[in-house]
Parts: sequence; structure tokens; C-alpha cells
Amino acid sequence: MVKPPASHPSTAQQSVLIVDDDRVVRLTLAQALRKSGYAVLEAADGPAGIEIVREQKPDVVLLDAIMPGLDGFETCREVRKLAKYDQLPVFMLTSIDQVDKIDRAFDLGVTDFLVKPIRFSLLLPRIRFALRARDMGVALRRHEERLAQAQRVARFGYWEVFATGDAECSDGTLNLLGLTGSRFRARDDLLDLVPQGERQQIRAAIEAALRTGASYELEHRMLRADGQLRVLHHQGEPHRDGDGQIVGLLGTLQDVTERRRAEAMIDYQTYYDAVTGLPNRRLFSDRMSHAIASALQSEQIFVIGFVGLEGFRRFNESMGHDAGDKLLRNVAQRLEQSLKSKATIARMYNDVFAILTEPIPNPLAIESMATDLQHMFEKPFLVEQRELFVKGHVGLAIFPEDGDSVHAMLRSAEAAMARAREHQGSAPQRYVQGMSKNAEERLTLESDLRKAIQRDELVLYYQPQIDARTGSVVAAEALLRWQRHKTGLVSPAEFIPIAESTGLIVPIGEWVLRTACAQAAAWEAAGYPIRVGVNLSARQFAEADLVGVVKSALKESKLDPDWLELEITESVAMVDLDATIAVLGKLQECGVEAALDDFGTGYASLSYLQKLPVSTLKIDRSFVMEIGEDDIGQSGAIARAIVALAKSMGKEIIAEGVETPFQAMALKAMGCGLLQGYLYGKPVPVAEFDMSRRFGD
Repeated sequence: MVKPPASHPSTAQQSVLIVDDDRVVRLTLAQALRKSGYAVLEAADGPAGIEIVREQKPDVVLLDAIMPGLDGFETCREVRKLAKYDQLPVFMLTSIDQVDKIDRAFDLGVTDFLVKPIRFSLLLPRIRFALRARDMGVALRRHEERLAQAQRVARFGYWEVFATGDAECSDGTLNLLGLTGSRFRARDDLLDLVPQGERQQIRAAIEAALRTGASYELEHRMLRADGQLRVLHHQGEPHRDGDGQIVGLLGTLQDVTERRRAEAMIDYQTYYDAVTGLPNRRLFSDRMSHAIASALQSEQIFVIGFVGLEGFRRFNESMGHDAGDKLLRNVAQRLEQSLKSKATIARMYNDVFAILTEPIPNPLAIESMATDLQHMFEKPFLVEQRELFVKGHVGLAIFPEDGDSVHAMLRSAEAAMARAREHQGSAPQRYVQGMSKNAEERLTLESDLRKAIQRDELVLYYQPQIDARTGSVVAAEALLRWQRHKTGLVSPAEFIPIAESTGLIVPIGEWVLRTACAQAAAWEAAGYPIRVGVNLSARQFAEADLVGVVKSALKESKLDPDWLELEITESVAMVDLDATIAVLGKLQECGVEAALDDFGTGYASLSYLQKLPVSTLKIDRSFVMEIGEDDIGQSGAIARAIVALAKSMGKEIIAEGVETPFQAMALKAMGCGLLQGYLYGKPVPVAEFDMSRRFGD
């Protein structure tokens, strides 16, 4: 064997391997090839040639047919077995009497023949042609591989059906259907994979295309070999011969299952609520449009109902969002059971559901539905092993009496629901003229309230609390007021519920706390140290960082904690007793005491009073206002009992709503320590608050 050159030819210079046991032939061929710019590799026998092919990777092989040991035919066979060498040009060098072996050589993978003695004028062009053919073959294979890969990625394949009924398909189609190793042979082989109910549609499309020359496009399901049903996009068009005659169909198949699933999910998310599975506002409005069009044609009426949950925000904050979602699902299920598929039910937003009834025959049907909705909330809801009584506020609007469009009907139903919330009862409310205007005014009020802090429109008024023994002002309750830039002073009864429902009460409450602490510190610095009471809303009390906010306000104002008292109502305290005890305990550790406001109005607090770390009880004004000069009555007895209870527990007592001298005298006689009410002064701005005044008998 003649050793190959020490260095491998560069990629810019093509190499030719000569495998021949005749040294003279190798030398002659090598000289001619080098003169033409080729690098030359040489081997004296078949095994050496195979090794050079494996290691040196020549561009062309010239292979002698007859060699001792492994002849040229077997050497070609072995070369073709090597990976990636099926495109390698192999020329067989033969004598004239070996031409009868050409067929065998081609079967073994020989590219072409050269008859000895070699004519170099033919050799070089044939080598160049073979190399061009090889490059074209490599490019074609690369293109086919990329096409096949693209078809796999796109889950795409093509097929052809002939007029005879025979069929062919690409590997991409076979892979698409999990039929690797099988092939379609006839049109019915393809149709057999389609579910029975969809075959006729495809058969009719194919026959129409063959008959009329029209293309078609459709989607259908197809059963894969592994049993999966997939959705395919199917296209077909006629294939014509040179005379324009239809001789078959060419078509494509593409798996669009995942795309359709994604589209279905997008559609679901667009039109349905993710928590309850009910239609959302968009789908509900669309169905309302159809209902209005139908009702106008048939002159029928239908009802739109809004159902809002009371206290859902507080429940969500105390129990967590997962529990809140479960409650919403329970309400949705009960609505469906109550209405028994006679209506479309949707979740409009937050804790509000909407109802669109079928056409109703008469007003009695409305009353029946309203009663069903009212009864729906009489039974408790089971959430996380707890029974919860939830109040629902129902508002009803009738088409076309209460609106002639989707927007008008929704506005009317929502206004009726808002009226039901205001009444604090469980009875459904029908829309009446003017409700929508009130709802719009409420939205305007909410918008202005959001800007009130930035506009410096919020102010604190202070109402004195009097020592019953000395008549001196010893404390003051800070009360929030809103000096609205458009209309002047707004009643707390108007804007506090809005602040609560929107969550604005949290930043507003923090402003109240900081402002009250700063004022108490100013009074202390002026020589009038009095305690300031600040009310905490349910939303504020549920905030995780309430204690931190209180600490920050005290630090910022440099106020001694002894001069701050936080007030919470019984209803807030009893929502989650354990949490209330924990929060009040942390505040007490900071030196801040708490008062229980509206005491005696319910929630059976007496049995839990010993557990609550509060220092003061505030007798609700309802028990004070009924103390008359002739007979203090039952309310006087309740006030007396509360005073006695507070004394026995070592707690301070404040009576609210004191308006007459007799009420003050009676409360003093009972032993009430502090008095508050219009008898001693209305809430006033700080500039008008007189701390030095003393009140006599």
C-alpha cells in the first residue's frame, strides 16, 4: 500500500482516491489528476482503500475491478456500507473484457465505468460531472430532510389520489397518523381512518373535485394508529395531465388539534369566568342582545337580575382567596339549582352575579323567581367545613319597561341591586325611575373620593368626651369629614360606605390615624394632654400591617401611646374573635388601648368580653336616647347593666348620644365615667374645639 500524503487536502481542494494494485496505473493517474488541481490519495488494495475512505474522506474514488484479495466489487460494497458515503462517486476501472460485469457493479453502488487504458480527456470531465451530481444529490437530500423536518414540526403531510382510486402519501402523512411502515394504497384506506359519521363529507368533496375540478377545504377528525382522535385540516385540488384532463387529486393534511384546543381555551377564557365556569359579562351581554332582538319580534318580556353578596370582601380577607372562590362556586351552583335551567346565569364581577330569564308569561312569574332567590340565601353555605350564612342583595329590571338596550337594562338591574344593599334587607328590589341616576351620582362621588386626599379635602372634626364628675374635657373622638370641592361638606353616611366597599378606607383610615396623632401631640405640647379616639373600619382591622401603621403614626408624631385610643365595633370584633384578640393584644403591648364601640347591640359579646383586651366600653346611643325624664324604661336598665358590668371588670365606660341634662344626670347616677353627645358639643373642626371648657350640672 502506498501511504497517503501526510496532510489532508484543504476543503477548497477536492481529493481523488486511486485504489489499484498496479503501481504504474496509480502513478499515471496521479500525475494527470494533480496537474488538474486535485489532491491524490493512493491505496494498493481494497482494505487499504476502505480505511482511507473512512479516515481521509475523499471526494472521488477510482477503483480497479480486479485486485488480489478483496476485489473492486466487494470493496465498493464495503465502502457503501460506511455511513454518509452513499453519495460518494465511485468509478470502476475495468478492461474491455470485464464489461459483462457492469450490471453487478451498478447493483453494488458503482457510479460509472472507465475502460483501461484510461483516456484522460474523458476521465476529467466525467469526474467533474460526477462531483456536480454528488453536490446536487447532497443538496437535494438536505432539502428533503429539512422538508421532512418542517412537515414533522408543522404536523403536515401530503397525499395523492388517482382517478383509478389508488392513492399515495408522504412520510409526513404516515408520521402524522402514526402509520410508519405502512402506506396508503387506495382512497378508502384514508377514509377508513375517519370516524364513520364524517366520511361522507370527505367522500362527497373528493368526488365533486374529480367531477367538477373544484378545490375543497375542510376539517375533520382522524383516528391515529395509537387510538388518538386528532383534528386535521384537509385540503384537496384536482391534478391534470398535459391535455388538461383530471387524472387525480393532490392534497394536504395538517394536524391542528393543539391549535383548536388553544383557540377553544382562548374562547372559553374570553366568554367564561375562570372561577365559577359561568358566562362572564361579555357573553352575558351578547346573549342579552339576542334576547332583546327576539323579545322585540315576539312582543315578550324578560327579566335581568343582579345578585350581590354582602360582606364578601371581608370574608375574602379573613378566610383567604381560595375560600372566597369556593364560596363563589357554591353560590353559582345554588343559583343554577334555584332557577332550574330557566335562565342564563353569569358572574359579572367580584361578588356580583347576573340572571337573564327566558321570556316570561306574566308578572306572577317575576314574583316567583324573586321569592326563589330570596329563599336561596336562607340556608348556610358550607365552605371548608364551616357553615356560613351569606346575605344576598337582589335587584330586578324588566324588559322593555326598564330599558330598551343592553346597557340600559344592565344599568337598571345594577341600580336596583344597589337599592337592595342600601335597604340592608333580604327582599329583592324592583327598578324604579331615578335609580340609575343615583347610581351614576354614586360613581361620580367615588371618583371624587379617590382624589380627596391629594386635593387635601379631608378634614377631622372632634367631639369632646366629658369627665362626668368634674365636667372637664378629658378626651375627644376624631370624626372624618369630607369638604368636597364641588358641593361642600359631604355626610359621612354618603361617602364612608363607598370608601368601605372600594377599599379606599385603608389609605383614608391611615391618613385619619396620622392626622389625629399629630393633633393629639400638638395639644399635649400646648399643655392640654387629652386622649384622642380613632375609629377603625372592618377593612382597616383586617389589614396585615395595622400594628405597624399605628407604630409609624406614633413615631412620626412623637405622641405618647397613652393619648391614643382605637375604637372598633362589636360587629368587627366578632368576625374572627381569635384574630381580634391577637391584634388588640399586640396594640396593647405598644401601649395603645382599645374601646369597644356600639356595645350592647348584639353578637352576644358579653360571654366573650373577658377574652377581649379592651379597656373601654362605649354604650350605644340607642340605649341612651330612650332614657326619658318620666321613666328610664328598659333601655335605662340595659345601660345600668352595662355600667355595672364594666365596673366589675375594671373597664372604663363612655355613654354616647347624650343630648339632655336628664340623660346626663341619670348616667352619672349609674356611675358612668365619661359622657359624649350634643349636650356637650357637636363634632367641630380643630380650630373651634374648646379644650378648656368645663361643664357644670
